[in-house]
Amino acid sequence: MRLRVVETGQALAALEGEWRCAYAESDCDNPFLSWDWVWRWWTHFGDQHRLLVLVVEDARGIAGLAPLAVTASRAGILSRPVVHFVGDDLLADYSDFLIVRDAESVVAAVIAWLRTQPSWGRLDLRRVPETSRALGGFRAAMTAGRIRVCLAVECRSPYAAIDGDWDQYAATRSKALRQELRTTANRLGRLGEPRWETVEGSRREARETLYALHRRRQARKVGRSLFEAERTRAFFDDLTETAASGWRTELSLLRLDGRIISVVLALRTNATFYYWVPTFDDELRTGSIGKLHLQHLLEQSVAEKCARFDLMIGEEAYKLEWATAVAANWRITLYRDQFAAAADRVVASMENVARHLRGRSRLAQRLWLRFSKSALRERTHAG
Repeated sequence: MRLRVVETGQALAALEGEWRCAYAESDCDNPFLSWDWVWRWWTHFGDQHRLLVLVVEDARGIAGLAPLAVTASRAGILSRPVVHFVGDDLLADYSDFLIVRDAESVVAAVIAWLRTQPSWGRLDLRRVPETSRALGGFRAAMTAGRIRVCLAVECRSPYAAIDGDWDQYAATRSKALRQELRTTANRLGRLGEPRWETVEGSRREARETLYALHRRRQARKVGRSLFEAERTRAFFDDLTETAASGWRTELSLLRLDGRIISVVLALRTNATFYYWVPTFDDELRTGSIGKLHLQHLLEQSVAEKCARFDLMIGEEAYKLEWATAVAANWRITLYRDQFAAAADRVVASMENVARHLRGRSRLAQRLWLRFSKSALRERTHAG
């Protein structure tokens, strides 16, 4: 195995053709691993990170790609920089290595190269799907005693795998859910004329409504909306106008007398519908508009013979109402040396103390709410 290092935007652009071929050859069904996604993320946010894409090759060409970046540790002077996936976890639900073949050798080559580099402290790979071939490569390396790595389930993703027709699937859902949906549809009908729409052509109106409704809903919660930051909105503007290879973005709407009251930004491949960014007008008191929109998308996906409807990260109750199973997503952590591991333990201990104090004080809770919104503004690349 040979390993090439891609560290500049110019080199990443030059890799486009090879990356596209590797993505197609791997039969990858993860849009977040495509060149289109990585390139646009780097274009909009790359100035805050150091690119570190590792290209592993054998005699037949690219065997795997590790789309990585390097960022200063949250611990500041306590820790060295962190190596992580390209595309932070606020934007990419699933991250992974792009494996064409021989996952164990690809992972071994990446680990061996990283061990020669002194400038990082922690390899922190988050939200790796349970189906990942790279995950198997890390497990094999652990079994062979070549590395000491922590593998832990970080979060889960409900999904619906639907065999048969819509009526058969709908009949397996709870009576309470079905009644809730009928009530919502009836209330909407009394208020005006509801109409479903998948956006074709210009998507500006749909995007701007998505941003506005999402920001208004999130203002009442801990944290900030993704769409508070201008550069994040620019990233989504760019992404939704991209003619990607192997997948596409899809914006769907529910209008009431012409006014948009619900928007979903989804990602679609041949096999999977990714229910990515949903929002709705929560000031319209008509019942469960978001659930009604979700039902419409599920029914449409069944009609189009979509094999998997992925409800994505998070086990919210409304997702579990539709799910037929839940998939695990893993976090892989590897330290450069014992000093880096010790520094991380100190920071984790400090964070645990802060959480404990927050739980015992209303003032601390209010301060944490304000801090969380400020911190998320930084993470969403404001400014």
